[in-house]
Amino acid sequence: MVTALRREEFDGEGHGSEKSHASKEVGPRSPPGRLVSGRTLHFFRKLHLDEAFLDLPPDSWQMDEGFQRSSQIVRNLAVVNDHAERGVALIQEFNGSLTKDEEQLQFLLQVVADHRKAFPDPRKRTLAHTRPQ
Repeated sequence: MVTALRREEFDGEGHGSEKSHASKEVGPRSPPGRLVSGRTLHFFRKLHLDEAFLDLPPDSWQMDEGFQRSSQIVRNLAVVNDHAERGVALIQEFNGSLTKDEEQLQFLLQVVADHRKAFPDPRKRTLAHTRPQ
């Protein structure tokens, strides 16, 4: 895992020599080396975590002060899916501004669903050449 972490260079701006891992499937049975990259090292640097323990054998990490401090910092991070939360808030606000009448809301949702079926590719260039039947 440490080898995978050190193997790939990453400059912290989204540019690096690492190949995209997006196409590789990652799951609970994935080997640990598949879960780390140069981006993981960027995570250490952004949070000012001690990286020195990575040069030690993994079975001695628990005894290393740098590992213990870094581990404590990571355990205390509040994990938030900001994009999802913003999306939910936006939909709730939009939903509440359209209509208070549940019947009208259901009708509107049906119209949107029908429109998506009629125009599955909503790009401007596609819609300009499509005529509804």
